[in-house]
Amino acid sequence: MTKTTDSSAVSYRNTAVDHQLPRLGDGPWLIHLRWVAVGGQLATLFSLWLIGASDLRIGPLLVVEAMSLLSNIALRILCRRRAWGAARLVAPVLIFDTVLLTALLAFSGGPMNPFTIFFLVHVVMASVVLGGSWTWLFVGLCSLCYASLFLIAPVSPHMMHGGAFAGHLYGMLSSFIVASVSVGYFVFLIQRERRFAEQRANVAQEAALKAESFAALTAVAAGAAHELGSPLATIAVASRELERTAERIMGAHELVADARLIREEVDRCRMILDAMTPQFPGGDDAMPLSPHELIDAVLSRLSFVARGRVKIADVEGPPVSLPRNRATQAAAALLQNAIDASRERVTIGCSPEGQGFAFNVNDDGPGIPVTDQSRLGEPFFTTKGQGRGMGLFLVRQFVEQIGGKLTIESKLGIGTRASIVLPSGKAVNEPVTERQRA
Repeated sequence: MTKTTDSSAVSYRNTAVDHQLPRLGDGPWLIHLRWVAVGGQLATLFSLWLIGASDLRIGPLLVVEAMSLLSNIALRILCRRRAWGAARLVAPVLIFDTVLLTALLAFSGGPMNPFTIFFLVHVVMASVVLGGSWTWLFVGLCSLCYASLFLIAPVSPHMMHGGAFAGHLYGMLSSFIVASVSVGYFVFLIQRERRFAEQRANVAQEAALKAESFAALTAVAAGAAHELGSPLATIAVASRELERTAERIMGAHELVADARLIREEVDRCRMILDAMTPQFPGGDDAMPLSPHELIDAVLSRLSFVARGRVKIADVEGPPVSLPRNRATQAAAALLQNAIDASRERVTIGCSPEGQGFAFNVNDDGPGIPVTDQSRLGEPFFTTKGQGRGMGLFLVRQFVEQIGGKLTIESKLGIGTRASIVLPSGKAVNEPVTERQRA
């Protein structure tokens, strides 16, 4: 499957390469099938020769069978040498076999031969194995070959019986065309639905694996938050006592400032631990959040020095209703990554996006290699020397849970642009209609 990757984006293309073609090099199913076909044709010719069929042209028929044998030997050699891929072999082989079947029928009764029904087998094989436009190509090819039998091997005048028999043969041609179109169409639909089902199953499996990983990681995070809570509480109490003691000492202004700084950093650590606590959809109540409020909340999580490196661009977009704490934590994680990677300044802003808005972060850092961009958001994968690879993973998990989107665009030597779309089922100020109340 992309894979920044948007798991909800599932596409379908009607080309032979997109389908899971049988691997001829590993299992030469087409070669075996052609051996069976040649054997059946030779057995049929031998049986008809024994009963004395008068309208058979044995010489030309044996030449056609020899061509089938030689072509199958050549196909076997190509498969062993892996000269061609499966997608390149199946289509030309089926076309060649359709032409050979037309020749066999032409030399053995033409349109009167009851084995004209085998044209339909080629249509079904093309629908199942190749699919897409190949189905309709073989419907047209087989119908044209069937119709050509009336020109190559016309019906004898003494068998017309007043035109009734000829009408019957032309009716068989019409029936074949209708049947081939119907069979090709319905087999095509079945194959397409099967491929869609496989794609949906793959997406569901990937989502289940992500959810399992997220559950394990949130359990670890919850344990860490619980264990760190007690030491932080002790540090907060000690720093408060230190501040009170320093306030009673003349000239200890620097000590008072240091104690307050310790308390501020402890509060920041508590805020981070609160964000690490496992929260699932519905666990964090949705509240109104405007772009300006998000920017202010994100900046409040930065140190004084880090805030000095942030430049605010346009802040636009409608207020939305979503989990405020988790949205702020996700935006702050993107901003912190940009600050760590940037050389000078980082630019942030918000722009309208559908019924919500997008939080955008631009940095002038070294950029991310193309080979690493597809792995962004995986747990424990990081491009930072001392990173843990969890920040972007948690951002992606949150954005996917609320139905948003995370995009990251990066160019080496230029910088990186990260954006999260924060959607809302409805804007906060949007009036609720009677239908919605119902």
